[in-house]
Amino acid sequence: MRVALLPLLLAAGAAAQTRPPLRLVPEYVIEDRPGLSLGAIQRLELAPDGGVVAVDGGNGVIYRFGPTGKLRDSLGRKGQGPGEFLVAAGLAIGPAGEVALLDIRTRRLTIWEPDGTLRGSTQLTAFPVDLLWRGTGPIAGVVSFGATVTVRFGPVQLGETGIGTPIASFPDPMIAEYPTAVSCSSCRHALTPAGTLLVAAPDTFYRVSEFDASGRLARGWHRDGVGAGLRSAEELAALRNRLAAGPGGGRPLPGMESRFRAPNDDALRFRPRFQGLGVDEHGRLLALVSNAGSAAPVIDVFSPEGRFLGTLAPDRALQALVVRGNRVAALSETAEGTPAILVYRIEEAPPP
Repeated sequence: MRVALLPLLLAAGAAAQTRPPLRLVPEYVIEDRPGLSLGAIQRLELAPDGGVVAVDGGNGVIYRFGPTGKLRDSLGRKGQGPGEFLVAAGLAIGPAGEVALLDIRTRRLTIWEPDGTLRGSTQLTAFPVDLLWRGTGPIAGVVSFGATVTVRFGPVQLGETGIGTPIASFPDPMIAEYPTAVSCSSCRHALTPAGTLLVAAPDTFYRVSEFDASGRLARGWHRDGVGAGLRSAEELAALRNRLAAGPGGGRPLPGMESRFRAPNDDALRFRPRFQGLGVDEHGRLLALVSNAGSAAPVIDVFSPEGRFLGTLAPDRALQALVVRGNRVAALSETAEGTPAILVYRIEEAPPP
């Protein structure tokens, strides 16, 4: 792990872009160091003290870093028992530093106390897709299969195999239904500081929606006339090969072929729109998006009322982003291709 400062994120230089009224000031970077080699980072979250918690699926461990980027400790290990996990469906951090993980393979919810001791684990009956934290406990996103496939987000607790009263639910669309879909099971989700659910639209469509406490759509953010970024020829060929092999590298399940098939090959040329999103302590939406004309994802900023405020162009390519309070954590890579976790502080930008 190497802790260092990066150049500030710069406002995008294209004439069509607007400078937002905030800037991201680098606080620290987490990279490989002797004795610590980061593997495949499946999930990352910000802790209340400004530290980072990251699920390293390659090494089968959850790392906890302090507010300066120093390794604090590690939790869990690879396996299927209490305190163990295989693949993280979601990671959530409580207000006191509790750590909760939901495993997509075993459907197991595991919670650790702030001091790192294991609180317990429970296996859910539904198929999990995400995990967030609201108030005193985690909120799980699960998929229910039937005549229609539905995504529901609701509270979960140890000792209970199902979720409580949902805070939001929506249909999980087939690829052909993406243009009119609100969100999907594999889309990006986040909670606002008020505890309401944010959902990104599927694939290339530029929409973020918020659900109110009753599960109804409350407001939305969007940008018109902004095309999505294109995959390279190599990325497109690799994606076509994966789709041809079916989910998990095997043949699609009988009757499920249409759910995983793009309506036309042109749709595959575009990158998925959202790589991360979140709301800061002032209610502004920050979204890591792939836009046409950008060589790598950029950060679009919106006011609490939904007005587009401008774009920040990162100094390096980002793959994921989370927001908590006045901080942003992002996943990137080093020049050698190993993971790098970047933490920034959100500050008000001085007048131009």
